Amino acid sequence: MQSNDTDDVSLSMRLMLLCSVNTTLDLTPYFEGGNLAQIININISHHTSDAFEPSIAPTLNLLSTLGANRKYEAQTYRFLDSLPHILEMLEKASIPSPPLSSPVSLLISSLLAIPFNEELPSSIVDKLVDILVLALPTNPDNGEDADSTVSPLMALLLRTANQPKTKSRLYARMVASDHDRTTALGQGDSLPHRLIKLSAEITVPNLKQLAALLLFKLSDEDPKQLITNVGYGYGVGILQSTNTPFSPDDLGTGQMAMGRPNINPITGQMVAAETAASQPDLAEMTQEEKEREAERLFVLFERLRQTGVVDIENPVSMRSGHVEELHDDSSDDTDS
Repeated sequence: MQSNDTDDVSLSMRLMLLCSVNTTLDLTPYFEGGNLAQIININISHHTSDAFEPSIAPTLNLLSTLGANRKYEAQTYRFLDSLPHILEMLEKASIPSPPLSSPVSLLISSLLAIPFNEELPSSIVDKLVDILVLALPTNPDNGEDADSTVSPLMALLLRTANQPKTKSRLYARMVASDHDRTTALGQGDSLPHRLIKLSAEITVPNLKQLAALLLFKLSDEDPKQLITNVGYGYGVGILQSTNTPFSPDDLGTGQMAMGRPNINPITGQMVAAETAASQPDLAEMTQEEKEREAERLFVLFERLRQTGVVDIENPVSMRSGHVEELHDDSSDDTDS
């Protein structure tokens, strides 16, 4: 691993990686007496003068694998010397296609393995968010393996949100602006809309939980601020998924609970933007789509009613201008 020959280094790093996965071998003595982490740090430092080189991949793989192994949790501080070099490589690297393929994926995994607490450079934070915008599927149902590929990036952003300056920068990019509120939150294509929608998406459980935690963190872990940022509908779901105790009194009631009387407290949308065109046009939906939308609305209003946040009759149980009750004779293919 200390050879001057890049082929020797690459091969030895791969062999060490095999020794660290699914084996009973304990590498702790090599950390404490064999300078294993220092050797990895030195090798990484040799690759920061130029653009990312493929030959560094085995070393980054080894670092991220060792760092993710709980057996070596007490040793991960030894990789802190590699932090500035990995950040430099990430800043220089072009965003590939797909955006979370190598080298970006390797660099993100390596950053997760290093227990840093300091603020990241603003350029790095912006780049990570830019990568997320490209990597996050617009429709999670079609995200395929997004739950595993995007989760490390979301986990890294969640960690960086502990730092004040980074948190402020993430807030500006990830929390709905007035422009986003021209549409009901969770219904648009911008990053804030997609994160809010993701926090309730059961098809990607890891991303769902990470999105909920990130939005909660950006809301200062304050239930009322969360409701202001995402609306009652999604906010109550996030509070439940994060096991955060709350009461109706904590959240307030009505539009003034949002801190802004011009915003619908349920959807987070500006009242002025709530036109007939912005409402679901059930007449143009298929029967299957109607049933799916009715079921989603029923669950949403039942959740709100049971928590005591609002005292309303579930509109799915009656005819209204927006939601139509579905009778048994209106469906041929469903059991209920």
